[in-house]
Amino acid sequence: MIELLPSSSLRTLLRRAARVSAACLRGEEVPDEMCPDPLLEREGGAFVTLTRRGQLAGCIGYVQSPWPLWDTVAQAARGAALEDPRFDRLPVEALPEVEVEISVLTPSVPIEAAEVEVGRHGLIIDCHHQRGLLLPQVAVEHHLDREAFLDALCRKAGLPPGEWRRPECRLEAFEAQLDKGRLLELCGEEAGDGEVGGTEAGDGEVGGTEAGDGEGMSGGGGDDD
Repeated sequence: MIELLPSSSLRTLLRRAARVSAACLRGEEVPDEMCPDPLLEREGGAFVTLTRRGQLAGCIGYVQSPWPLWDTVAQAARGAALEDPRFDRLPVEALPEVEVEISVLTPSVPIEAAEVEVGRHGLIIDCHHQRGLLLPQVAVEHHLDREAFLDALCRKAGLPPGEWRRPECRLEAFEAQLDKGRLLELCGEEAGDGEVGGTEAGDGEVGGTEAGDGEGMSGGGGDDD
């Protein structure tokens, strides 16, 4: 069983995500940093979500990753800043309004629809050669019950609502540890007076559509945050 990361390790990862995202949005070279925490050297999936004034602005991640968490989060942060095809790149002047969130995932396991717990489980659906992913916070942020969450998952995968009921559709679940904060403050810079609203992680969607095996995905619902 994967042990949960302590809050200090999560915050270290979050600061890494913030520095990488800020550098990418400014067009600067991404800082090459040694991992300062042995707990972050284990392999693991993760998503990075960027929001501006509470609106989703980028979410990319990996359900499975061949890299240490330290590097996975850096890759996801770069993707959220530059590679989510759903959004235009944020302008530099927007940085004081940006929040960054990380989701560190447990390994995914098969699950029956009746076993899904809203707020606890993130979900992946694989059906008719189409896949979609939603992070667990999506259901909470959008006030979805179990069936509405499953229907949203289907839409994320490009499937009709209710398709999750078909026996040939496979569901997998995972859990996530979250941390978030203002981007510039996490970088050690003043965020100015720009007020940031609550975050809306979209549908927990990640930039592409599938994050398995090191493939970037959107996790927010706006894929795989």
